[in-house]
Amino acid sequence: KVNDMLKKQKGEGANTKSTMSYSLVNRSHYYLPTPVYLCENGGKIVINITVNSSGDVIDAYVNTSSTSSNECLVEHALQYAKDARFSEDASKEKQIGSITFNFIGKP
Repeated sequence: KVNDMLKKQKGEGANTKSTMSYSLVNRSHYYLPTPVYLCENGGKIVINITVNSSGDVIDAYVNTSSTSSNECLVEHALQYAKDARFSEDASKEKQIGSITFNFIGKP
C-alpha cells in the first residue's frame, strides 16, 4: 500500500529530486528514507538527531542552520529523520549527529 501511495504521489507532481546527507561519527546507515514530499517550497532543513546504541533515532529537532522554517518541509524532515536507522554501537549509549535534507521546490 505504501508503494502504491508513493507512485500516486509521484504521478501527482511530488518532488523526488531532493537529497539528504548525514553526519554520525563511525556509524553507517541501514535505512534512510528517500525524501519524497508534496511541499511547494524548497530549502535546506538540518535535523539534529540522537541515536541509541541499537541505531534507532530517539530524538530529533530542527537545527538553527536550516535555510527554511516552512512547516511542510520541517514536518517531512522530522518524520524522515525519526524513521532513519543506523548501525549499532554498544560503546555509545547515546550519540548525537545530524541529517541534512535539501528539498528542491516545485518549478
